[in-house]
Amino acid sequence: MNKIFLLLLFSFISFLIIFSLFPPTIYVNNLDKNKKIIDMVNKEVNIKNQENTIMMFTPILWHYLSIEQNDNSILFIPKYIKDEVKNSMLSKIYPSILDKKLALTSVGAVPLGVEQILYEKPEIIFTFAWFSKELESIKYPGVVELVNDNEIKKEKFFRIIGDLTNKEERVDYILKKYDLKMLDIYKKYSENKKTSIIVIGDNNYFIWNKNFIAFNKLIQSVGIFNTAQNMKNYNSTINIEEIIEMNPDVIFITSSYKNQLNVLDIYNNPALQTIDAVRKKKVYSMPSGMSRMEGPIEAPLLLEWMTRLLYPKIKWDKSYSQSVKETYEEMYNYEMKEEDINQFLNIDKNSYSKDYLKIFKGE
Repeated sequence: MNKIFLLLLFSFISFLIIFSLFPPTIYVNNLDKNKKIIDMVNKEVNIKNQENTIMMFTPILWHYLSIEQNDNSILFIPKYIKDEVKNSMLSKIYPSILDKKLALTSVGAVPLGVEQILYEKPEIIFTFAWFSKELESIKYPGVVELVNDNEIKKEKFFRIIGDLTNKEERVDYILKKYDLKMLDIYKKYSENKKTSIIVIGDNNYFIWNKNFIAFNKLIQSVGIFNTAQNMKNYNSTINIEEIIEMNPDVIFITSSYKNQLNVLDIYNNPALQTIDAVRKKKVYSMPSGMSRMEGPIEAPLLLEWMTRLLYPKIKWDKSYSQSVKETYEEMYNYEMKEEDINQFLNIDKNSYSKDYLKIFKGE
């Protein structure tokens, strides 16, 4: 009996020694259960892993990063997004984005096929609802369908990303700051004056029309009216005669990398000399931010820029440059330098236009 007891005791002690020297590897999943979210078409999406590796086809990268605050989970982005990153402030704040693999596409942001997805096996795929049918046909999990969000605040989309990343408090903070910033601008604007504008989107004079619902809502809040919003309801270019007929007070040019048109091109075009905006030197390149100057972080900056530009008599508590610097430091943890501010404001391009340097560099 004693021999048996001693043998068992020896075995137990040996086990403890071996266990202490070579402990087993224990894998812990931070998520107790599969993560479930509801996407923008009210479809339930099951996210099975804590890694959240992402393939992104939709133009939401800048919004996602403002919530997640790192790009570790993003593995694949399409070429058109990478091209935007190269030509925006985003490349300075998150330079590693330029090293991400390409999400293969055939036309625009439309997925090339399911082969890459099945091979790479991303856990989350951001795609527009109107071209996700192919992915649905293979029942690939983790497909988050988005729709064009015509709201300035984009709250529904931000709530989805906050839920997905467990950053609900971060989203609450961003949306609250948006409300406060917009309220401040609304309080300062008290003029009854209406200003007519058009926005030129590319070299071929593509004009932002009624399809740009969020933008049109944004500017109307401070008495700015997009003269082209009553145009036909599809994307197209227009001819010079139509611009002359609209005769806007101000012309804005988008800062998209694809738009090679600049302020001097408008001023030097003989056909446009009778337009009020050209005669009065009120043609301006819009700010160049994280990408598209939209959403709850940069839409208020765009509106403040327009309000300061068109209503220079309004008194502000701080300079616009300071407002931009504080926003980028608070939201992106990025300290903007003087060259960043000049790039953001397109100082060189706008130096030919009325009062631009006085308003934004003489603050």
